[in-house]
Amino acid sequence: QEEKYEEAILLKNEIDKFFRFVSEEFKTKIQQVQIGSSYLGLPMYAYILSSTKSHKVVKKSKILITAAHHARELVTMTMVVGITIQTLRDILHFDSKSTYLHFCDIVIVPMVNPDGVEKISELWRVRDFSKIKEIRKNLNSSYQEHYESDCLPGVDINRNYDINHGTSEFDLN
Repeated sequence: QEEKYEEAILLKNEIDKFFRFVSEEFKTKIQQVQIGSSYLGLPMYAYILSSTKSHKVVKKSKILITAAHHARELVTMTMVVGITIQTLRDILHFDSKSTYLHFCDIVIVPMVNPDGVEKISELWRVRDFSKIKEIRKNLNSSYQEHYESDCLPGVDINRNYDINHGTSEFDLN
């Protein structure tokens, strides 16, 4: 049973390939936008799914879907692939004026933490599961001084959104 679960998990390179493919294959329906870079310099992308030719032409509400805040949350990226496939199917096969896509666009960020996901993907490929449970942060080594020596460096970006993170002893997780 565990083997089947492992086969269902998509790793970083597979997620990257999937979104590259759909954004090239369905250029008028999904647009790739680089929204920044990670601490280690990996590009961060958002994918905008829209029933209109350009999401910039028609002003519509947006639904934001994010995944992989914690590096070890690989299943969330797999779920985002499913949501993308279903949304593209809705755009291509249904009258968009009678669906939610007439009123809104879907913005998907499949990896909020690409550095951590890259590290977990490496460990997953070689089946080194011993450290996977420890890695949930963004691998920002500049936060090491705030942690005890046995704790991995980085910011838990699912918890620490405030601008003053790291200035209080209570937000050092």
